[in-house]
This record gives sequence, C-alpha cells and structure tokens, in this order.
Amino acid sequence: MHNKTILFSWIATAIAALAVLGVVFFAFSILSTESQYATAQQQLSSASSAYAQAFNLHSELISSESDRTQLLSLLRIDPTTIAATINQVGSAAGVTLQIQSATAEATVTNNPTQAYDFSLTGHGTFAQMLYAEELLEALPIPSVIPSFQIIRDQPNPTSSDTQWQFNAMIKVVTTYSS
Repeated sequence: MHNKTILFSWIATAIAALAVLGVVFFAFSILSTESQYATAQQQLSSASSAYAQAFNLHSELISSESDRTQLLSLLRIDPTTIAATINQVGSAAGVTLQIQSATAEATVTNNPTQAYDFSLTGHGTFAQMLYAEELLEALPIPSVIPSFQIIRDQPNPTSSDTQWQFNAMIKVVTTYSS
C-alpha cells in the first residue's frame, strides 16, 4: 500500500510539473504574440505618419500656385548644366569623369518632370574614386546613383599608384523641357 501511495504521488507531481510547463509555454506564446502586434502597430503608425506628411506636402504644393511655381523653377536645370556640374565634381575629386551617354527617359504627358540618365567613367586612385562618388551623391540637384562600380585597372609599371576605373550611372530629375 505504501508503494502505491509513493507511485501515485510521483505521478501527481509529474502531472503538476507538466501543467506548470504548459502554463509557462502558453504565457510565453501570448507575450510573443503581443510583442508582434505591438511591433506591427508601431510600424503601421510610423507608415501612417509618413503617409500623412507626404499627403500634407502634396496638398500644400497643389494648393499654393506660387510655391509650386517656385519649386518647379528650382528644378529647371538643362542637361548641359547637369553635365558641367558632373565634370566639376570630377575636377574637385581629382578625376576626369567622362560622360559616355546621356539619355532622356520617356515622360507622362501631365508630368512636368523629366529624368535624364548619365553613364559615367573615370580613372584615378581608389580614394579619388570614392570621393567622386561621395560628391556625386551630394549633388545640389535631385539625383540618385542606381549603379556604381570601381574596377582595378591593369597594373602600370611606370607608376607606383594603383589605378582604378570608375563606372557609374546617375539619374537626374529636372523640369527642363526642350
């Protein structure tokens, strides 16, 4: 009889331990779900805030004709000025940037903006290439660099500096129309 009582108490203890483990697991799963909901809610809140700011800016630009005209006049840069600015960036970085091609993207009839793609190459030291890329990213005109590549040139036996080749694509947005 004494052995049955001990066996029964061990079984009851094991069941109680399993019940406690089940409750702890359930509590942690609830906490995990709540933290996921909180994170999702925070992301939605920040996205909503960004959307509201963009909507307010858009409505301001549409509602005030003078502000819209001023903004469009600031963006009115012809492609030759853009090319000259790119060449100045190369000079400032100590690199001769060569514009291989410049193409205008197709535009929508109601859109006053025009995008131009410039394909660039240049040669120089690695530091000069990085500085040129840094200056191109900081152009005072709306632009983006979707493609950037630095390739090591063939070694030159007459020079101790390793030469690198710079290949980049830069997209510039303007309101200039020919």
